[in-house]
This record gives sequence, C-alpha cells and structure tokens, in this order.
Amino acid sequence: MGAIETSETVNEIDLNAYNYIGVFLTFDCLRACSYCLNESNGGLEKRGTIEGKIWKEGLNRIKTDAPLTFNGGEPLLHSDFFDIVNGLEECLKLDLLTTLPIDAKDFIKNLNPRGFERDLPYSAIRVTFHPETMDLSETVQNRSNSPHRSV
Repeated sequence: MGAIETSETVNEIDLNAYNYIGVFLTFDCLRACSYCLNESNGGLEKRGTIEGKIWKEGLNRIKTDAPLTFNGGEPLLHSDFFDIVNGLEECLKLDLLTTLPIDAKDFIKNLNPRGFERDLPYSAIRVTFHPETMDLSETVQNRSNSPHRSV
C-alpha cells in the first residue's frame, strides 16, 4: 500500500487494509543522521506545527484496528505530545518510535500506557539508537534509571 493522498478523505479509505498508520506530529529532530530519510533529496521543508487539540480531534475520528504509529522526526518534541496520546479514544491502538530525548522517569510519569498495552510480536514503544549522533552510555543510563525497564 502506498501513502494516502491528501485529497482523499478518511471516509474513502479502508484503513484496515494497512498494517499501521504513520503519524508525524513533527519532523523536528535533535539528531542530524546522515542516513535520515526525512532529510534525503535536498532536505525537508520546514512545516508549521499543528496544535494538539487539532491532532486529537482528527485522530479520534479514525476508525481502524491498525495501530497509529507516532514517528517522525521525534514525536516527543511536539509540545503537546502527552496531551495528544493521553487524549485519544480507548479503542485506538498506539505505537511509538522514539530516541527518548527526555528523562525516562518523566516519560513514564506523563504517559498513560493504556493505548500501548496489547499483545504484539514487538514492543509498542520502541526506543531507537543512532550511533552516529547518540552516546550509548547516556542512552542506556537514561533507560536504566527507569523503574519500568520494559518501556
């Protein structure tokens, strides 16, 4: 399946035909990886930020069994990230792909895990490591300070 064209409406698309629905809250990122897909072909144009209230309204209209996968850019850099994911309907399944640029304890404290709890062959919250731009010891230390190591 290809990307959904912007001229299509949610009512015209069978969203259950997709394995997941990518949600790009922001393309902002603290990394500058040489292999970044978002920066290929001349770079990514700066785009405005959509406020959390609008994201919640739009995402809560989606009816699908496919998970909404928050990626980007770095989703945690959106100022309303926690408000958005904590404000989504209980029927929505959620995934997160992040470099975890914030303290793991703050992440756990502010995230309602409800949408991320389900039986999957992979973790619904995945922390990526980019050796070109990240320090492994800092990344492991941030995660190991967490009282919930399965995050």
